[in-house]
Amino acid sequence: MDSRKNPSRYLKALRKRAEAELKKKEKKLPRMADEQVRNLVHELHTHQIELEMQNEELRLAQEELAREHEKYLVLYDFAPVGYFTLNMEGRILEANLTGAQSLGIERRNLKDKPFTNFIERDDQDIYYRHWQKLLETRETGFCEIRIKRKDRSHFWALISSVMIDAEQEMNINFNMVMTDISQQKRDEEILQNTVHELNQFNRFMVNRETRMIELKQQVNELRRRLGEEAEDNT
Repeated sequence: MDSRKNPSRYLKALRKRAEAELKKKEKKLPRMADEQVRNLVHELHTHQIELEMQNEELRLAQEELAREHEKYLVLYDFAPVGYFTLNMEGRILEANLTGAQSLGIERRNLKDKPFTNFIERDDQDIYYRHWQKLLETRETGFCEIRIKRKDRSHFWALISSVMIDAEQEMNINFNMVMTDISQQKRDEEILQNTVHELNQFNRFMVNRETRMIELKQQVNELRRRLGEEAEDNT
């Protein structure tokens, strides 16, 4: 691994090399001529400048990494969806702030909790089949289930899960995205109710029209019996 990815280790290694080089040169000083001493001083100054420049580069790189890390944390924690990392047993290893708030539980209290603790009983089978398919196919899977909050209320969630590749089978983890789809479910229910009501109204209108035709036919039949002229039904 490139030591520059670890600024602290890289700087320590540079300093150790510089000190070793300096000690090696100091041992030769008594035997060196003036020209050699000047060259040595020039070389040491050059090394010093190089180290200062490398140190500045590392400092800037470290600051950039810190900014990127902070940006990632903000995007991760305050995303509009819940992010979870689960182990092979389905226990929560990590969660973002949105996920913890959705469950109504402080993030530190989610560590090592089975995710199934937060699923409504009637939806446990749906999640179990989702989990089994994920283990078998190792492909991204989706399911819709009701999630329980700490206050015993619940909301509908779309669960998207994917397996994280690992060198060792026992260390495989899973990333999960939890999206609140409660409004979508409410809209679907309203739509179903509206369609049902419209169908009932249509049936009523058809029945009403049919009944009106039947009544007109009866009236015309009675008029013909009485010798009266029938009305035009068109």
